[in-house]
Amino acid sequence: MSIAYKKLIMARPTNFIEFKLCKSCNRDFNYKNFRIVKPLTSGPNKDKLVAWTDIKGGKRFGKSKDCEVTRARDRYLDNPIPQMLSNSRIRAKKNGIPHTIDSSYLEKIWPKDNKCQFLGNKF
Repeated sequence: MSIAYKKLIMARPTNFIEFKLCKSCNRDFNYKNFRIVKPLTSGPNKDKLVAWTDIKGGKRFGKSKDCEVTRARDRYLDNPIPQMLSNSRIRAKKNGIPHTIDSSYLEKIWPKDNKCQFLGNKF
């Protein structure tokens, strides 16, 4: 028997799934409610997919899109500084401006009540 034939025999069959249980909220969703996963681009698992297979053979993430959005929103509301710092770096790079702001500076100037000191609007 050839090695290729042995691998074919020993490979696990792929289950194509239409409905999947979200790992985060434990609700069943159609496969379209899960984000498509692309192969990893770096690290020891480069070019590997960590996902499940939908009915069309595509690879999907384990958490639903709604749960991912909720998690990102909650993380931002809990501490907006890392996202603000990342956005400012991107803007500075795009406009060719040196970026010298760090997170400690933002934490120091951020108002404790999360309101603009001039307009009184909540951030």
